Amino acid sequence: MKKYNFKMLKPFITSLIFCAALSFCKVSFLIAAPVVDITSELPPADSYQVELGDNILFYGEVELDEGATVPSDGYHWISSIDGELNPTGQQSILNTSVITSMGTHTIQFYVVDSNDDVSNITTIELVVGTPPVVHITSPANDSSYSYGAYITFSVTATTSANTPVPNRNLIWESNKDGYLGYGTSIPLNDLSVNTHEITVTATDDYGFSNTAKVTVTIGNAMPDVLITSPADGGSHSYGSTIFFTAAITDEEDGPLTGNSVVWSSNIDGFMGYGPSITKDDLSVGTHTVTVTATDSSDASTEVFITIIVGNASPVVVIRTPSNNVSISYGSVVTFTANVTDAEDGVLTGKSVVWTSDRDGFVGEGTALTKSGLSAGTHIITATGTDSSGLEGEAFITVNITNTSPSILIMSPADNSSFSHGSVITFMASVTDIEDGVITGKNVQWKSDRDGFLGEGTALTKSTLSVGTHVITVTATDKTALVSTESITITVGNASPVILIRSPADNSSIDYGETITFLAAVTDAEDGDITGKSIIWESDRDGFFGYDTSLTINNLSVGTHVITVTATDSTDLVTTATITVTIKDSSPVTVEIVKPADGDHFNFSEPIEFEGTATDSEDGELTGSSLVWASNQLSTSIGTGNRISVSTLAMGTHLITLTATDSSGNVARAFVSIVIEGALPPEVEITAPSDGTSFYLNEYIEFVGSATDNEDGVLTGESLVWTSNLEKTSIGTGEIFKINTLSAGKHLITLTATDSDGTKGIDFILVTVANTPPEPVITSPDNQSEFDDGEVIRFAGYATDDEDGNLTGTSLSWVSDVDGFIGSGVNFSTSLSEGEHTISLIAKDSHGDEVKTTINLTINHTEQSDPMQLGEQYVSVPLDQVAYFSISGGHPPYRYYRDYPHIATMDIVAQTDGNGYRLRVLAEEMGETTFQVMDHYNTTRVLHLTVTDSADNIPFADAGADQTVVEGTTVTLDGSASLPGVYGIASWKWQQIDDDKNNLVVLSDSAVKKVTFVAPPADEISVLTFRLTVTDTNGSVSDDDVTVNVLTNGIDEYPSGVIAFETADSANSLGVALAGDGDYVAIDPLYPQFIKEDAGRPENMTYGLVDLKIKVEPGENAFMLVYFPEPMPEDYGVYKYSYSTGWYEYSDNVTFSSDRTRLYVILTDGGSGDDDAALDGIISDPIAFGTTPEISSDPDPEPEEPVTPPEDEGGDGGGGGCFISTIFN
Repeated sequence: MKKYNFKMLKPFITSLIFCAALSFCKVSFLIAAPVVDITSELPPADSYQVELGDNILFYGEVELDEGATVPSDGYHWISSIDGELNPTGQQSILNTSVITSMGTHTIQFYVVDSNDDVSNITTIELVVGTPPVVHITSPANDSSYSYGAYITFSVTATTSANTPVPNRNLIWESNKDGYLGYGTSIPLNDLSVNTHEITVTATDDYGFSNTAKVTVTIGNAMPDVLITSPADGGSHSYGSTIFFTAAITDEEDGPLTGNSVVWSSNIDGFMGYGPSITKDDLSVGTHTVTVTATDSSDASTEVFITIIVGNASPVVVIRTPSNNVSISYGSVVTFTANVTDAEDGVLTGKSVVWTSDRDGFVGEGTALTKSGLSAGTHIITATGTDSSGLEGEAFITVNITNTSPSILIMSPADNSSFSHGSVITFMASVTDIEDGVITGKNVQWKSDRDGFLGEGTALTKSTLSVGTHVITVTATDKTALVSTESITITVGNASPVILIRSPADNSSIDYGETITFLAAVTDAEDGDITGKSIIWESDRDGFFGYDTSLTINNLSVGTHVITVTATDSTDLVTTATITVTIKDSSPVTVEIVKPADGDHFNFSEPIEFEGTATDSEDGELTGSSLVWASNQLSTSIGTGNRISVSTLAMGTHLITLTATDSSGNVARAFVSIVIEGALPPEVEITAPSDGTSFYLNEYIEFVGSATDNEDGVLTGESLVWTSNLEKTSIGTGEIFKINTLSAGKHLITLTATDSDGTKGIDFILVTVANTPPEPVITSPDNQSEFDDGEVIRFAGYATDDEDGNLTGTSLSWVSDVDGFIGSGVNFSTSLSEGEHTISLIAKDSHGDEVKTTINLTINHTEQSDPMQLGEQYVSVPLDQVAYFSISGGHPPYRYYRDYPHIATMDIVAQTDGNGYRLRVLAEEMGETTFQVMDHYNTTRVLHLTVTDSADNIPFADAGADQTVVEGTTVTLDGSASLPGVYGIASWKWQQIDDDKNNLVVLSDSAVKKVTFVAPPADEISVLTFRLTVTDTNGSVSDDDVTVNVLTNGIDEYPSGVIAFETADSANSLGVALAGDGDYVAIDPLYPQFIKEDAGRPENMTYGLVDLKIKVEPGENAFMLVYFPEPMPEDYGVYKYSYSTGWYEYSDNVTFSSDRTRLYVILTDGGSGDDDAALDGIISDPIAFGTTPEISSDPDPEPEEPVTPPEDEGGDGGGGGCFISTIFN
């Protein structure tokens, strides 16, 4: 149905008939005003695309009242950009050539008839522009390239606005190979042999397109060469006839013969022409024989083999010991070697001789043991001699280390005592593994008091001075290695020794109680000492008795340092001390007279506090002996029997009156009072829900409300919305929409401020995620079918709002049958027989992955199975040869090796003559790839790693598989890895799961022991991690470990919140982070672990939680905590540090209005980081409870100790960590 605008019709019109849908309509009464419409020969559309200057006609259709006409100036065509248009010729027809401006035009058409009646206004939309200007800058037109050569296709394309055409709108195609790629520049090396018309199509954002073309010719393919005889590595007698044959074909020329095929030797030079020659005059030696095939276009291929003519030297490989090994002198050394000869086979016995450059002849045979090598560095040579007298050698270096002498002091005994002037015999046994028994001047005795005493293993001395001597024996062997051994002896008079037996040190005893003091005092010369030679004293009361035993009951109240002094017959004096506290046992009584428990007061109202306290010794207590305090204040509110206070904050206060007598005895009384006044507004965010996720640039509607006891409903500027990731507020009022939030986890806070300036808040966690990429597969088509062995061209692209066009390794192609098959916007390969689901996986810079799939069928053919390699990922030890089979495909086969060139490869016949195999010689350690192709360019890739000797490389051990519960700390431990010969230089942990929804963050991926927090699991999630260890020689070893994550059944918290059980499993908590940062450890702990009582909170319903958060060093973490039920008003937040003890942290956190959540800002190395280290790990041990005064029982029974669970690892840590869970 067509709609008309009647706003301009005269008021008297009362009836109209619409005929827009009919070819004929009979009017039974007059139409007062014209009715217009716009038609065109173009198909109907919402918008028309017109090139600037084109002659496109649009017709103004007019229906008039009987007798009315439209004068020539009554037709009106108006452009929203160019204004009034003046069509040439008939005014009812618009020719677009009169439009002079590019852009999107809204064209209005209406008429004014001869009666001055104005028609309705009808509109069309015209997009006017010019096609982009397109120029291919490379390659040049009519260029020619060899097959497989890289060609860079580049284009410049600008829109009518002189801006570049976006990469995604530049599409390259070949008339032979189809879609090639997109963008201003694409490199290709897989165009088929043919003449290609290459077309690039540029399309601007308005849909205007233009093309440019070049012609390129992909020329001649390289000849295929396969040496079929002789076998690679074969040996031949000197003078024997050797047949050299090769299968040589060329895609253009067919079989190559004659001078096109040249044979040569690296020793003898030119050998002959043609695919088959014979030679009987090759010189003795190892020949690298090369056949070079050149086609009519001068494209050439070289293939070589190695053969041996005449006798070859033996090959010697020393297996043990390893090179540069260090062995203690006298130890048994095992020497083994493999010695082989091309003619004689394995050499043994006297054909293998071992020698040392220090000791000469060592032994014979491929295996022997030797224990008499002299100390020092030996170059060990193993020499193999064949039946023709040719020798082969191998060398290693062995270090025989010297040991230092061993000393045993036989007399006198350690800690012996001797009278001054007595004869003391000194004897020692000194032996050395290399030198035997050491005596004479190589053994010397010294005293730290008297100096040099003598030489030899035995001597006597009677002149040692009185005192304590450290006697040292020093022994030196023939190589000047030195050992020492010491004892302590005492000469002359010794001081008395005191042991206080009663009372125990640090005893606490009531005043007036009888105390028995006992001491045992002995002297080396005098024996037991008693009587007045023993004196007892107190630092408070002075002297109080003699002898080893006495009783008293009159020590004063207080802490006493008790000292016992003993004097022997030569007036040598010794003292010993203990500490005893005499306490006043009489109780203090205290009472709060007013206010009464439960009284209510208005804010700022003066409150009279009155209390009394008495003590049996001190009587009535007054002044500073009486201290008043509130649980809401860190300092007292006054002292004395009576005080008046008007500054208490609103809320519930637990008032404590503490009375202390002169002996330090303490008693307390409590009342609870309420200070009433203006309460903060009640705030609630109703949308979006806590934990909701949105895409970048998606509109988010925020809805919230706030009410206040005095002001009622708060609106407008009273409500301010903020995010921790944005520098300014994001909105005000009860409802608003926004689409400009940056990517990340946002702590969204709604703050309501009433007329008194009192604030209330609510907050939620909102995640704004990066927009995922959009992959598209352009080739082949879905449900396509191919023959096995057929090369398939894969092409596709992906765009991303943030990254633009994705290329290279950002695009991965995977078959559900063959696995990974390629990367990038295009490549070619063949697939194995069967049904394949092909996935193009696009991964952007934020790590977001999206895949699109097609289904392909690979049909079996009778001609041949597709070419396959026996293995695709192989490791070969250094200097070793390995063989890998080739099957299927279409021979002859050829290969190309990629950089770095760390190995050589040949294609040789199988030993049974049926088929072929790859021969690989490992020459340098590292990683590389070989591309193996058959006659029809079916390609397979061999990934090669060259390792050190298998005995030398490290061995990675990622530990046993684990089963854990979501929300718990998981430790991955590689401690069982073996270092090999060279030692482990680096550790690397990585998660290798395909499911990107369960990726975790590791505490530190470069250490042997790491932690992470098990992610949420609906039922069971399987995580796989790989440990890679690398030794100092570059050798690598991997091991994988699986972690099964089970659900914990906790589902009361929003999405994105990590839920976990508390230590006693009776409750749960949830935690989340806004902004950057990740949890790497969550360890619930029992409060009973901490024995310190000072400042200890009570009623710790949720126990303790030790959290570790990984951030950039020095950065903040916005931590949110979720409770299963509202936290009571009198509960606070507490932390514990071994250095500072318990302390309240409530002032640093913000609770939600309903007290079911809180958030706190923590800083690495700063506020809230309990280890205070700037290390990228925030340690946050936290607890929730009440102060001791708030407890309903002022003197609760101590909690029973709990046996802690076995520690997963670590040493308890430093700083404030309860259990260290970050390992280095």
